[in-house]
Amino acid sequence: MDGGNIIYFQMRYDSFREVEAGELPAIAHRNLIAAIDWVDHLFDIIDIQNLDDKVATVKHCFAPLMVFAFSVVTAKNAKQPDIVCVCNFGHVKRDCCLRWTEPYHFANRLAERSIDELISPFRRMNIKEEEAALMKAIIIANPCEF
Repeated sequence: MDGGNIIYFQMRYDSFREVEAGELPAIAHRNLIAAIDWVDHLFDIIDIQNLDDKVATVKHCFAPLMVFAFSVVTAKNAKQPDIVCVCNFGHVKRDCCLRWTEPYHFANRLAERSIDELISPFRRMNIKEEEAALMKAIIIANPCEF
């Protein structure tokens, strides 16, 4: 935010390989950078430059934005019904929380719930890129708690 030196890596939601548990912090970090970019651009559009508001907004929207982003992209790109594509050319399977002992970001059946409650409906809806972008803006701008 505000002119920091951030190194960007390509975010590609392909299902070439299964992701290992040790890769999840890097995936979360890259999604955090994406959330910062979204907030920064949205604040530029509405001409608000308050850094405290930006930080609070990133803290609020990071998790819902990450889950929404991987759900939409998985629904659009993946043919396998029981995977979740993540941003490092990989995927996690529905039952990943049973195989990983570390309490990472896919604990509490996040992959399973995302597949059942988001990815499957998004596949049926055939959500468009423009609709996904608008939903991301709504997720960022919505101040309620999840």
